[in-house]
Amino acid sequence: MTNEFKAKAWLKSSCPFCFRFLLFITEAGLLDQVEVVRVDADDEDQLNARRSELQQLTGEVASFPTVELSPGQYLSDTAGLIQHFAAAHGISPESLPTLAFYDSGMFPTALARFREIRSLKEQLSTLSV
Repeated sequence: MTNEFKAKAWLKSSCPFCFRFLLFITEAGLLDQVEVVRVDADDEDQLNARRSELQQLTGEVASFPTVELSPGQYLSDTAGLIQHFAAAHGISPESLPTLAFYDSGMFPTALARFREIRSLKEQLSTLSV
């Protein structure tokens, strides 16, 4: 019996980057090769616990998605993750129509809102109450 390693992905709900990665592995037929840990963005206790867990595992500030690619090797860059899995399995991400649809439409819009919200949060943090 072999003890084959299975990649483990921490994916936060409502995260456009996590959705992009999940969409890729699903459409590429790789979902069965990745253990998905769903992190509920609306559950602050769970979110904080997962962030703490990831920080301990990676030694860095947690971000999503984070995937353990091999024992002790973590990557949190969505484009890098897609590139890694695509190269490892001989898949061209450009050949995946649903991913292409998301990348050319919804993802840029979600990314713009993500950046806008982050900027507004930074502005709010500088205001004195």
